[in-house]
Amino acid sequence: MGVLNIIMRIVACSILTILIFGHELHSQTWQQYRDKADTFRVRKNIDSAIENYKLAKELIPADSIYSNSYILLLTNTGNLFYLGKSQYSTAEIYYLEAREIIKKKDGSENDKYALNANFLGQVNYLQRKYRPAETYYLEAKQIWERLFTKKSSQYAISCNALGI
Repeated sequence: MGVLNIIMRIVACSILTILIFGHELHSQTWQQYRDKADTFRVRKNIDSAIENYKLAKELIPADSIYSNSYILLLTNTGNLFYLGKSQYSTAEIYYLEAREIIKKKDGSENDKYALNANFLGQVNYLQRKYRPAETYYLEAKQIWERLFTKKSSQYAISCNALGI
């Protein structure tokens, strides 16, 4: 009976620790997966990077969903599917989620939102969805113009994508 009692106390303490500190444990875990994914991405190990970004995404606590780190995680995952695997429809899903968060967090008049619109234009164009691609490219061009003028490289990239 003594050993069983000790085991029950250990289990109870473990459960209590998870309940009290669970948020911090998950928070640390998602960041560790994100960091591992970043390392794999830089080393061009695309599949491992995607796997770790997905794990980070699953574990992110609700209070971190509007962080720049999470926006970057979604964008990097989209970029891996777009540039690394040519899976444009999957990349689009990640870009659209990042777009929603950027808009809620920072609005639509900023460089992150414009860059996101440009990525969405690219993946739509590659899927032969030309109308949405044009809409996203125009949106990016207009934001770049308001933020940096017509002489900026960002503006020029959007014009080039539009064939202007």
